Amino acid sequence: MPKPTKRPTRSPRYLLSSPEPVLLAVGPEKLGGKLYALSLTGGRMRLAKPLPAGTFADLTMTTVSGPFTAPIEMLKPLPGSLQPFRFVQIAPGYRNRLESTLKKLREQGLGEAQPGLFGLLSNLTRRLTGSGRR
Repeated sequence: MPKPTKRPTRSPRYLLSSPEPVLLAVGPEKLGGKLYALSLTGGRMRLAKPLPAGTFADLTMTTVSGPFTAPIEMLKPLPGSLQPFRFVQIAPGYRNRLESTLKKLREQGLGEAQPGLFGLLSNLTRRLTGSGRR
């Protein structure tokens, strides 16, 4: 009998107390956005016009630990012009800055609550009915 696979643990996400400006370089084009959530693996931002899933860009932002730059891949846009993304690669020095920034966000209590059973069912219902966060 096959052993049940364990679902991977999601990297803790941190909601920013106020949206932070970010700059994206998509090829030669420069786009501004506002960062709303951040984790060690990616985050969510709001752009004037969402980018298609699979679009690659270079993200630049200023963190409490200093300047940060990393290549990202855009994920499927969410309702309300929110654009999730994942980090493709983070250079060691920038990774240290990101970890330091996330530690400070955690100390401020800005972690996004991990949903319990009720939250998981609520999220599933929202997805099925198409009524996501705005």
